[in-house]
Amino acid sequence: AAVAAPRRRRASVLRATLAALGILGGGVTLGVAAWLGETHPDLGFPLAFAGSVASGTGLLIGARFVIPAAVAGLSRLLGRDPASVVARRNAVLDPLRTTRSTMGLVIGVTLVTTFATGMDALRRSVASWDLPADTQAEAERVLAMTSTILICIIVISAIIAAVGFVSTMSLSVVQRQREIGMLRALGFTRSQVRTMITKESVALSTTAVLLGLVLGLLYGTLGAQSLVGGMSPGLIWGAPPEAIAAIGVGGLVLVIVASRGPARRALRVAPIEALRIDS
Repeated sequence: AAVAAPRRRRASVLRATLAALGILGGGVTLGVAAWLGETHPDLGFPLAFAGSVASGTGLLIGARFVIPAAVAGLSRLLGRDPASVVARRNAVLDPLRTTRSTMGLVIGVTLVTTFATGMDALRRSVASWDLPADTQAEAERVLAMTSTILICIIVISAIIAAVGFVSTMSLSVVQRQREIGMLRALGFTRSQVRTMITKESVALSTTAVLLGLVLGLLYGTLGAQSLVGGMSPGLIWGAPPEAIAAIGVGGLVLVIVASRGPARRALRVAPIEALRIDS
């Protein structure tokens, strides 16, 4: 077993400080931008863009602190049986690997949700305007077409991130064949090994999808509010059920794909072969 080298404390403190400043500063900026959108949308939307960039950058800088903590919290819901305990330990054993395997998926889900939420909020806002029927229908048609084009483009990046996640899971299982052989020798059944790998995939992918959904809903809603908040009463809340359902189904498919192949590969190796020491 290889022990990961500890991070330098000074570098960790600096990274955590920069991340906190970016996330908190960006969040405050987004709130101010949404408030300005009620009276000065020409200032509110650029400020919302700057706030989203600042908070997103802060999240990227502090991802190695945020992502493993979120995975550890969610993995406690997996259960307390031996397979779940080992899956929870494997999910956060290497914080850097956990961050790298899930961060791309977080970004992909965030982008898809942001555009879907923002466009849905804009459609709700346009529906509340006092426009002639033909003008309103044309505006809704343009928004729907623009939303479809943008989401299709962004979905490509999400698919690439999902492929990277599957590859990382497969590589992780290959690197742990000796550990899996040890578990089999200690009494783990084939079913328990399969459950362990599946639950590890569930912990990582579910954390990424949930975090991306939350960020996307906030960015899309506050961005739309900063742009057309003064033209509609109250907060323009966009939450397209079709997009959220599609992301949920995509996350489920990702869990199945990311766990079945590595589990099959792990079970193909006999315990005695995995434990053999080459001279």
